[in-house]
Amino acid sequence: MSGDVIGGTDFDGRTVVVTGAGSGLGRTTAVALALRGAKVLVADADADGAHGTVKAIGNVGGYAVAVVGDLGEQEVVDDVVATTLCAFGALDVLVHTGVVAADLLSRAVLPHMVSAGGGAVVFAASGPGVADRVTSIEVAYRARGIRAEAVGPTNGPGPKERAAAVLRLALDGDRSVV
Repeated sequence: MSGDVIGGTDFDGRTVVVTGAGSGLGRTTAVALALRGAKVLVADADADGAHGTVKAIGNVGGYAVAVVGDLGEQEVVDDVVATTLCAFGALDVLVHTGVVAADLLSRAVLPHMVSAGGGAVVFAASGPGVADRVTSIEVAYRARGIRAEAVGPTNGPGPKERAAAVLRLALDGDRSVV
């Protein structure tokens, strides 16, 4: 995969949940994944932002659905998982663009990834506890085909470059990019 995030088919047939996808890095990542063939569940607390991202993905020929709500609430987390499975039939990758409430959603998607034979959880945001979360998922789930990855601190490249790093980690765990 090249360093840019435009075009390609490396995510054809894969389903990705992107949190915080209503704006910024989340939106950039969600659109980039769709451009590469992923079906995307856009999760965000801001309805206008989430629906704007779904529209942006549709405008580039991709397919996405949105779940709007606070991912700190179990009901919203359950809705994200149920909507993803209902709309796409699978859940291959989870991309966290924030660390708030990441544990709740990770715990909800991991059993589905295990049932499917694998998956990836990528933390695109840095912050307290990210390294511990990655290590915890790796230790508990690596033998069951699930990888956990993290993009480095946010004081580095812009959203497009960070989104490219997220895509590489989500696809094959290429740690040379972070």
